[in-house]
Amino acid sequence: MCRVLEVSRSGFHAWHRRTLANPSSLPMDQVERPRRVLRGETLVPADEALEIVRTLPHGEVSAVVGTMNKPGIPELLSTRKHPNRQRGLAMIAARILDPCSKLAMDQKLGSDTPSSSLGDVLAVDGADADDLYEALDWLQGRFGLKRVTMVGDRGMITNARIGEELRPRGVSWVTALRAPTIRGLMKEAGPLQLSLRDEQDLAEITSPDFPGERLVACKNPLLAADRPRPRQELVAVTE
Repeated sequence: MCRVLEVSRSGFHAWHRRTLANPSSLPMDQVERPRRVLRGETLVPADEALEIVRTLPHGEVSAVVGTMNKPGIPELLSTRKHPNRQRGLAMIAARILDPCSKLAMDQKLGSDTPSSSLGDVLAVDGADADDLYEALDWLQGRFGLKRVTMVGDRGMITNARIGEELRPRGVSWVTALRAPTIRGLMKEAGPLQLSLRDEQDLAEITSPDFPGERLVACKNPLLAADRPRPRQELVAVTE
């Protein structure tokens, strides 16, 4: 198709035409631009016409949720799609994507402070901590679970959570103690002594600071070898 840009004017006895350009070799979108301008449209660059309000990570969410769907985990929880099932799926996915406490997960699923598209994908955006614990109670009752144990680091399973959330619900926990607490157990006549620091076996101790809890101690030779390394590297840099 041949496209010609012409200008016409009226003479005394006839119309006179003059060819200004032959844009036949140009792409159609470039040919359309002069036409749109002549029609009175205002053209602006795409980066000025659009405003990115918010972007949420989605790739990893799609991968995790898709992997959960393949073996039929949603149907395993319930064949009916309802809020508690979707919240349960969200908590399972969150364990893989970004493990955190229920309170932190509440904030990440919130419509104002989401950290990924997980809430939108599973239709649980805006779920709060009470909703998540309701889903846990539903799962426990649905499968007849007599004992539930949560596993996480001390940042997830804090003393406040143990006293306010886990104990009242009869939920057990497995976690780690922070360094200051461990040093307190190692004080003179304390329950944790160097003689117990075997590199292979575990030692179970008790402490009045943790009534009714089992404390298990074992020396970690890999961690012991790794901790001095940052200090040595800093010394080497300053020399």
